[in-house]
Amino acid sequence: MDAYFENRQIYEELEYYKASGSVLGKHPIFRGFQRSAEIHRMSIKELVKEQRNVEYNIWRVRKQIEKNDKPHLDTERRTKLKQYEDDLALINKLLE
Repeated sequence: MDAYFENRQIYEELEYYKASGSVLGKHPIFRGFQRSAEIHRMSIKELVKEQRNVEYNIWRVRKQIEKNDKPHLDTERRTKLKQYEDDLALINKLLE
């Protein structure tokens, strides 16, 4: 089922681009680009605050994964953890 939904989202993106000449932006890959642009627009003060928030979120999600109280959410949690780790890497790079 996951592959079907993924293919469907890709198809919708392509059809929208074909019709309008612009990107629809609903596919999950575009969330990463949008988040990256959002982080790049932040001031130093906002970056430091966001860094603390993301570090806390990473800690929280890791604890949830270790706890394994809801195994049906494991995939979602691991995806979220990867997103937070990518955000933190970008924030740390910008703060250097």
